[in-house]
Amino acid sequence: MLMAVPAGAAAQAAAAQPAATPADATPDQIVEFSADSVTYDNDADVVTASGEVRMNRDGNYLAADQVIWQRKTGQVFARGNVVLMTPQGDKLVGDTVELTDTLRDGTVENLMVVLESGARVAATRGTRAGNVTTLENAIYSPCPVTTDSGCPKRPSWAITAAKVIDDPATGRVRFIGGRLQLFGITLPLLPIFNVSRGKEGATGWLAPEFSVSSKKGFEIAEPFHWQIGPNRDFTLTPHVYTGVFPAIEAKYRQLDQWGAFQLGCFLTYGTIENIDPTVTSTKKGFRGYFEANGKAQIDPLWSITTSFRVASDKTVTRRYDITNDDRLRNVINAERISPDSYITIAGWAFEGLRADDKQKQIFIQEMVRLSHERGLD
Repeated sequence: MLMAVPAGAAAQAAAAQPAATPADATPDQIVEFSADSVTYDNDADVVTASGEVRMNRDGNYLAADQVIWQRKTGQVFARGNVVLMTPQGDKLVGDTVELTDTLRDGTVENLMVVLESGARVAATRGTRAGNVTTLENAIYSPCPVTTDSGCPKRPSWAITAAKVIDDPATGRVRFIGGRLQLFGITLPLLPIFNVSRGKEGATGWLAPEFSVSSKKGFEIAEPFHWQIGPNRDFTLTPHVYTGVFPAIEAKYRQLDQWGAFQLGCFLTYGTIENIDPTVTSTKKGFRGYFEANGKAQIDPLWSITTSFRVASDKTVTRRYDITNDDRLRNVINAERISPDSYITIAGWAFEGLRADDKQKQIFIQEMVRLSHERGLD
């Protein structure tokens, strides 16, 4: 027996069928849906909804041009402009979708997944079991894939993989057999690696860094990121060189109700070069660099801004490509800004890294430079 139902009464009519809503059904077993038209095959127990079909169950939302719901098997087939929204806020877009009537588990052909962070994953096939989505022959990119006017464009970088596993429980997107596409050039990557699926950071190893320098030789740096909390993180980076001793680098960042600040340091052991290139030095020892900066808002009017940098010797910053500045400025500045007044109280200290720098003269020279920069001369 077939029965056609007008669009305005689609959901009510489907719910009225004895086979569609058992008498002992609980609220979380009911699938809410609407459509332009609905037909119900009483003998086969099949509901066919067409035209702007919308289905919702337990926060899993499905939209399509047509949905065939086989009540006996619990299978849901969706076709045409299919969009599936998960409770986590991820959006799956595909050509055809086969789901269970929970709208949670199933298979999608030729799909695109839009993650909560805005990143996109496209694949030829995807399966979803529970909250875990597995994609085959996929490509991932956090970069925009359209222009401001909506036209498609190639992202500046993307990752292709034989398989991608998206598990919200771990907060990671796992890639198996991945390759990096950077400005159209394909580069090999690690066989298995992860990226964070949300906007927040995730604990784990970051992408390795490689460089070549006449001062250090070939360099490999492998950062490890520790996401301590939503407002704090710590990154530890070992550096290995072919021309000099290894080094260790660390950075801590925090954002709280007072403001934001970060601390960084670099430490190694080796020959301490003389600033005069004509003088050969054989002195060895620990070499390092420390920096810290931040701003605290004490109250609506008063704030304190700080910036500190110090090096163990005059050549360490350039030797290890930390900074090309020839002088390191240190400042602590207290400001009071109101609608009708402005007060600033600042203290300065400087470290000279030039061969002819004399520490007693640096302060006067730098204060003159600051006056020029601020137009106070």
